[in-house]
Amino acid sequence: MKKGVYSIGKIIFLSIFVAIYGTPRRRPFVSGYILIDNRSGTS
Repeated sequence: MKKGVYSIGKIIFLSIFVAIYGTPRRRPFVSGYILIDNRSGTS
């Protein structure tokens, strides 16, 4: 299994979680980042 990729994904998820709930001012930026990441992930 890709253990390294899972660890990186977990770190990114935690970073986004902290960015959303820790600093609401960055929420639009984080949302845009998730959209970009989601588009690259599905394609």
